[in-house]
Amino acid sequence: MKVGVIDYGVGNLGSVLRALEALRVAPVLVNRAADMHATDGLILPGVGNFADCARLLDEGGWTSALRDEVLGYQRPLLGVCVGMQLLADSSTEGAVEGQDVAGLGFIPGQVRHLRSFGCTQRVPHVGWNGITRTQTADRRPPVQRHSRRHRLLLRAQLRLRAARQRRRAGHHRPRRAGHGSGAARSCLGDAVPPRKKFACRLQAAAQLHRRPGMLKVRVIPTLLWKQFGLVKGVGFDSWRRVGPVLPAIKVYNQREVDELVLVDIVAHLGDADPDFESIDEFGQDCFVPLTVGGGITRIEQVQRLLRAGADKVAINTAAYARPELVTEIARRHGAQCVVASIDVRAQDGGWACFSHAGKTATRREVVAWARELEDRGAGEILITSIERDGTLQGYDLPLIEAVVRAVNIPVIASGGAGHYQHMVEAVTQAGASAVAAASMFHFTEQTPAGAKAALAAAGVPVRKTYK
Repeated sequence: MKVGVIDYGVGNLGSVLRALEALRVAPVLVNRAADMHATDGLILPGVGNFADCARLLDEGGWTSALRDEVLGYQRPLLGVCVGMQLLADSSTEGAVEGQDVAGLGFIPGQVRHLRSFGCTQRVPHVGWNGITRTQTADRRPPVQRHSRRHRLLLRAQLRLRAARQRRRAGHHRPRRAGHGSGAARSCLGDAVPPRKKFACRLQAAAQLHRRPGMLKVRVIPTLLWKQFGLVKGVGFDSWRRVGPVLPAIKVYNQREVDELVLVDIVAHLGDADPDFESIDEFGQDCFVPLTVGGGITRIEQVQRLLRAGADKVAINTAAYARPELVTEIARRHGAQCVVASIDVRAQDGGWACFSHAGKTATRREVVAWARELEDRGAGEILITSIERDGTLQGYDLPLIEAVVRAVNIPVIASGGAGHYQHMVEAVTQAGASAVAAASMFHFTEQTPAGAKAALAAAGVPVRKTYK
């Protein structure tokens, strides 16, 4: 089967292409709309803002060509992430003066922000979460999980009928979420006819915003990258070498982690671009969502990182110098792509923000800065206590709680985790949506799987396995 991956200027192409290679499918990168006709099936990826993605489709001549291929020639089409949202009639994301942004119109329905339903869950949220199955398709195995990456919910007249059908919409991480590879293989062959009536509504989608216990808490190892390898220390004094990057990524692939954060801690010292070649190499062996930080100062670098294999970017020092960078990335690649990293020291009874790997005072107060970053489009806050970093003495719970109360997006607790109970406290007492750790996993016998077991025992919802 000759599968074409549409390259229209956005999307984490590295993840999609490697997913197909893992399925032993030779993907073809389709750079021109006219070349779609030479494929047996198409994948429309997307990491971004609906309005911007729709604009790029129009400007590249993809919109009319896709309608011809799918509606006219019945070419199978798999939409991934924003690519799935684009299959709908319209979206409110990026709407101007109340006018919806038009989609491809293959699925009758409107994409809307979850908060328009009164949703109080902290989104965007990367990863697999349980759903309620309303009906099993005729020829397909029961659906066990799905993923939510965006803050948007598709309100469509979705019905499920899979027997000998031609197109299916997918909203998962094809390479980076375990179950996704099997789902991708299945979706490439059978799918749902455009705008055709289905047999039953997907009740789970309509009820998502009413189920606060549904979103899983994530366990995220942090990798501090300095020149030729990984380092660790205490209080951001990262002098101790702990080994090369690639073997660590391969190990974590097998340890039930939900994501990885890789930060180049010396990239801010010069004007050079991020090391795209190394990120591409690391991405070849990373099978969980990968956040890359360090030295990112321009939106062009973000797109190159996404193509190299990153799924999200962490912005820290550059945001203080040019806060509008956060907005630019969110508008182009979506809020779910932007992790706002804040490094904090206790100061005068409060907390002050520091840039340049904790070396430079910014005169920013953490709560106000977190709110501003959310307003500018950040999808998550990664909050790190500099004093607690590497001490194994526990997270700064008052700091985490203050940031959680200030924003409506997920907050990742970082800095100080020494045992599983610290992670439980960060979630149950401070309200963190995810817990990050480095020294705890590097220098003790505690594991991400053990952390999940402890969280589950405390009543915290976690993903049990990717297998």
